[in-house]
Amino acid sequence: MPVYKNHLWVSVCVAVFVAIINIVIYSVSATHNEITVSKGIFSGIMRSMATSSTFMDDVYTFRVEHIGRNIQDLITMFEKNNSSLGICVTAEIRSFNSDEKVSNTYCSHNESMIALMSENRRNDVVSGEERIRIGKKELGHVSWFLAPSKIRPLFRKMNGGYSVPLIYACIEILFFLLLSKIIRSYIAQKTPGDKALSYQETMTQLHQEKEDVISENDLLAENIARLQLQLSNITKITEHNKRHFAINGDLLYAQYSHPYTNLYYASGKCLKIRCSLAILENSFPIHWIRINRSCVVNSQAIRERGIEYKSDKKSTLIIQIKNKPIELEVGKNYEEQLVQVFS
Repeated sequence: MPVYKNHLWVSVCVAVFVAIINIVIYSVSATHNEITVSKGIFSGIMRSMATSSTFMDDVYTFRVEHIGRNIQDLITMFEKNNSSLGICVTAEIRSFNSDEKVSNTYCSHNESMIALMSENRRNDVVSGEERIRIGKKELGHVSWFLAPSKIRPLFRKMNGGYSVPLIYACIEILFFLLLSKIIRSYIAQKTPGDKALSYQETMTQLHQEKEDVISENDLLAENIARLQLQLSNITKITEHNKRHFAINGDLLYAQYSHPYTNLYYASGKCLKIRCSLAILENSFPIHWIRINRSCVVNSQAIRERGIEYKSDKKSTLIIQIKNKPIELEVGKNYEEQLVQVFS
């Protein structure tokens, strides 16, 4: 009996250790793939922004502060939805009518160019650049530098590269061999009926672990596909709306009126872009909540401003914009979802 308890205790400890190692290896792989896709999405957004008509108008009129705000808003919005990526953007703008030149750098929270280019991170940096030209005259450039964020688990900061999961795998194999030896020793002391039961339990456990790995891989594939769909839809929107780059943190809600989507901001401003609500919902990293067939609201921005919800003959969502109440009708099919989100 003491031998049985000892083997059981060791088996449980080894099984827990192996499970932890599996989670670590999966996390390393998933985080690496997510960061790679996020770098591509941010680079695509920056190129679209730097070639838009609105951006070129700001360059021509030398509105450096407005350019800086737009870049910082983009970084902040992206950072809220992807904290594993460190971002710095440098904008060098030359005046069209004089020799004046301004160069500024904008970074995500707790980041700087010095930190990104430090010795232990420079190998992970991905950079891009878009030259700014009006006619034949070159008016500067926008450059961006992306790397995994400093605020990461310890295993993402190690410099071992692919050797880290390889070392973990070797350790895992050694402990599997140890576990196998313990199981064989324990089975040898049991009756034939108990041996058959133990074998069945072991096979069931291995089958469950296999199903868990398959489910995790499927979830990772879905996340990558969703991010790729967002990039595709962002490209569609910017290609059809080159006079605007209208998505930022002040956006409160959007209403569709064929063939345009009207965007309403906390400042009271309204802009029109040519795209459907479906494309808008599956593009920029904003958590949209649909309240009827033709209207979606930015859940985070609305929650920060405070809302009022009333339900008489019909349900209504009331938003305060510049001290003026705006009433939005809530469809019956969307009431339950809205209550869950804002409760």
